[in-house]
Amino acid sequence: MVCQEQTVLFLLWFLPPFWAKLPVMTRDEVAAIVSEHNPDALLADGFEDAFIGVAQRCGQPTLALYDYDKGVEVLMNRDGMDESEAEEWMSFNVLGAWAGDQTPLWFFRGSTDLVPKASTSLL
Repeated sequence: MVCQEQTVLFLLWFLPPFWAKLPVMTRDEVAAIVSEHNPDALLADGFEDAFIGVAQRCGQPTLALYDYDKGVEVLMNRDGMDESEAEEWMSFNVLGAWAGDQTPLWFFRGSTDLVPKASTSLL
């Protein structure tokens, strides 16, 4: 089956992330960007500093896209967690939080060894 929709998500982990230099946005600014593409898309509240744009797959809704590493940094800086605590919190409370087809996406840079394994209890 050939998809005729344009795919906008591209993954380049061998280059420095372009979003590392993006200005910090407010929740309203993030919501405005995402709602231009999909007014029903959900946001990861409190992770505006980790927002990097939107992503789309063939036949799927456009969703908010966040940087996992920046999300961990947010928890460390905002909530005073160490890296291990922040990664555990992200894994359980963010990556493990399925809110339906509009749930935000999280981008992982680098080796796939860094990507937490999905919990089989969620399947």
